[in-house]
Amino acid sequence: MTIEKIANKYKKRFHPDEVWANIEMDELRRKECLCINCERKNDKPPYSSCPIAKKLYGICKEYDMAIAVTRCGATDTEINLLYLPLTTSKDQ
Repeated sequence: MTIEKIANKYKKRFHPDEVWANIEMDELRRKECLCINCERKNDKPPYSSCPIAKKLYGICKEYDMAIAVTRCGATDTEINLLYLPLTTSKDQ
């Protein structure tokens, strides 16, 4: 595991210039994180139809955090799971 300080590219007032990051996880998070691979990511604004992902996205954006979601139990008011796998031209 490689943990190092990197530039805080989302720096806001009173935020640090650098953040700690496990850079080895960046590629895995982009490939495997359920939120990144959910069709709701493409909502405007992102994740607006998933209340849990919207909160996680807000926290990540505010604090320059990266979270890999590996399990999703977010549901709508009728207890239907909200996760919508991304579709690709291959899948259609």
